[in-house]
Amino acid sequence: MAANWSIHSRRFAPVIFGFLAIVLAAAAPSETAAQSEWRVYRSPTHGFRILYPPSLTAKTMSLRPAEGTVIVQEWNRGGGNSSVRLTLIAKPAGLGLRDWVKREKEGRIAEVTVAGQPAYVIEGVFEGQLTTEVYLEDRKSGVVINFSHAVRGITDWVGKPVNRIKNRHRAALTDFWNMVESIKFPDPDE
Repeated sequence: MAANWSIHSRRFAPVIFGFLAIVLAAAAPSETAAQSEWRVYRSPTHGFRILYPPSLTAKTMSLRPAEGTVIVQEWNRGGGNSSVRLTLIAKPAGLGLRDWVKREKEGRIAEVTVAGQPAYVIEGVFEGQLTTEVYLEDRKSGVVINFSHAVRGITDWVGKPVNRIKNRHRAALTDFWNMVESIKFPDPDE
């Protein structure tokens, strides 16, 4: 009986896997469909663009909290408990992004890929606020692009793992990561 099953499984495996691939492809929305109603933010100084959901209210900023740092845009979710901030930071020449993030930020740093290049993530919960920060570099200008997502008003956070808290705020975090991953830099040949 086992021999018959293995013969049949070899014969039908391509059909089954092909069928699963079609079902999964049909079930997964394309980025264009999922973000077709999203709005576009384009950096006037660096030319990159990102998409953001219409559920976020955009607020143009030009705050300079520190030398070489400009908070250029902030988006707030209705209810005021969640926001996304886009900050441009001048990084010293000759210092790699990973080394700069390690030097400037505390906490555990995870490496991810965004727009085909390395990006660095720091996340944590402090005093009732879940924060996720993503740092990547505009290779053309060398400016560090920081996406910061904050969810405020988290109760019972002491002693709980960050992943458990993140699960409760999955929709806001999904929108945030879709924003980060939507970044598109101008064609370097332009």
